[in-house]
Amino acid sequence: SCPSQDGISVSSNVNDIILDCNGFSITGDGTNEGITIDGATGITIKNCFIDNFLVGIYLDEYSSQNVLLDNVVSNSERGIWLYSSSDNVLNRNVAHDSTEYDVVLSSSSAVLNNNVAYSTGEAGLNNFFCSGSTVSGSGNFFEIASGCNSWPVEDQDYFTITDPQSITCADTIEQGFNGNENYGYYVVDSSC
Repeated sequence: SCPSQDGISVSSNVNDIILDCNGFSITGDGTNEGITIDGATGITIKNCFIDNFLVGIYLDEYSSQNVLLDNVVSNSERGIWLYSSSDNVLNRNVAHDSTEYDVVLSSSSAVLNNNVAYSTGEAGLNNFFCSGSTVSGSGNFFEIASGCNSWPVEDQDYFTITDPQSITCADTIEQGFNGNENYGYYVVDSSC
């Protein structure tokens, strides 16, 4: 276990490396990022347990062609956040117990395969401020947030899921609308 307030940062002058935590933990104090990739390309982050940060794994602007593989992120505000980055791949990651979102995509494209998100505060998957994003992949599971009309996938209008069957959810879902805004998929619960 590696207690850290500031986490680990990979800057733009470092490319094509593998950060293998080999099952070790990076534990924060609820602030900062657990692992940040800042403008780097070709970085693989794998086998990490990341707990109690503001953001568990953060890919900052211009980070591209990076791979997140077999990581577990828990107890963050936002579990995994791809911000203004492109062509990144998320495979077999687990994000849970985030107070806001388990996975946030603010990027032009991402491939998600066999990721799991559960026990989230607001939505398992969210895309902020990035019109025209494309999400592809298969075998992903995003659990609903607690409460009526909560969204496993939020802000669907900003991005395209190339294969809607690639995302499954914990309950019956249907596409939800609020006025002219599409809020993605939400839980159908007749008791609400």
